[in-house]
Amino acid sequence: MKTQRFILPLLLLALGTAVCRSQPRTTITFTTRAAPLPRVLAELSKVADLRLDGTAPGIADEVLLISAEEVPVADLLANIAEVTSAEWTRHGSSLRLVPSYAAKVRKRQRLLKQRVYSLSGKEGLFSEDRVINLGRPPVAADGKAHPESQLLADILRRIGTTALATIEPGHRVVYSTDPTRAQRSLPRGTRSTIQSIAELAESESEERPRTRIGFVKANLAFARALGDDTIDVSLILFGSDGRTTYKVDRNLFPTGSPNWRETDRRDPEQTEDKVRTPISYSTHPIVRGALESAPQESARCLAAEPYRSILLRPDLYEPLGLQPSDALLSLSRHLRKPIVANVPDYLFDFFKGEFGLTVEKFHWMLGNGGWARLDERKGWLIVRPSDDLRSGTDRTNRPALVGQNRPRGLPFA
Repeated sequence: MKTQRFILPLLLLALGTAVCRSQPRTTITFTTRAAPLPRVLAELSKVADLRLDGTAPGIADEVLLISAEEVPVADLLANIAEVTSAEWTRHGSSLRLVPSYAAKVRKRQRLLKQRVYSLSGKEGLFSEDRVINLGRPPVAADGKAHPESQLLADILRRIGTTALATIEPGHRVVYSTDPTRAQRSLPRGTRSTIQSIAELAESESEERPRTRIGFVKANLAFARALGDDTIDVSLILFGSDGRTTYKVDRNLFPTGSPNWRETDRRDPEQTEDKVRTPISYSTHPIVRGALESAPQESARCLAAEPYRSILLRPDLYEPLGLQPSDALLSLSRHLRKPIVANVPDYLFDFFKGEFGLTVEKFHWMLGNGGWARLDERKGWLIVRPSDDLRSGTDRTNRPALVGQNRPRGLPFA
């Protein structure tokens, strides 16, 4: 980011009138609701007297929101590059925004660090509370984790939090006592722990006579769903005939999301501060009326005409330019800070069910990195998807939705 801020002013100076229609501006006032990146840069070009291009593959589907008053042009362009994991390059007579491999690497390293912390922090995966929640209920007498959960936690410790943190959404990783080429070898000492799990299951079996649980091979599979930080764990024991002799299915719950961050701000609903600033909903009369006068009826109103007709044409009317833009612009006005946001699609789904949200609550949620990530630095509000490595691949195809019969007419239902 420091390099980007240093190079960009020099690039503008070097290009001079090659990318400018007139003398380049040093400061700018510009506001736009969430819209596709190429459209935003086309409008920004007119105001900044620059030729800006955002049509590069891998980045053209991003959706940006900007609200800034009398800010340095170089800072605004640098923040646009930051939220899109991109960089500005000269392309003919234009400044073209293109995906940055270096930025992706930095973000991947940051996300890995966050995931490792969420698994190994003081409230991480191997804390007493997390071991208890591995799936089996705690022993009632002392409240400690079930012995099986403690044994599973011992195996996970041997594998290590870094290995677990590198499991990407949508991926499945299998460890084994006798691995194939597609599997990984379980750490030394694991087989005896698995044997203890089998013996524990035998002792707790209600079958009479009790069946011995033997195994010649054990697989430990980890699967992480798309858009979910929970990791599904399956321990499967196989007999000499290849049949399953015992299976354990559990879930790993990291400390919130890998992107969830502890902040100094408390949930405003849990404080004594009675100041509550409503979000200014101004996208359309039916939206404003539904959200301000009858929140309990909002879900029905959002599917009514004429709002429904707008939602059925996401190729013409960007859905994130509705309630999500209202909330982000309200936050910018409330804090009196300029904002640049790469708005994730799932923020629209969030607003389908949140109609009593205040600016304070929205600020707190973004600050903790749940639905999206908010960074406040050098007087700016910088908003991006929580998992911004995948931001460009998670966009719903707007043109493909046109004319489809979707539940209640909502674009991402």
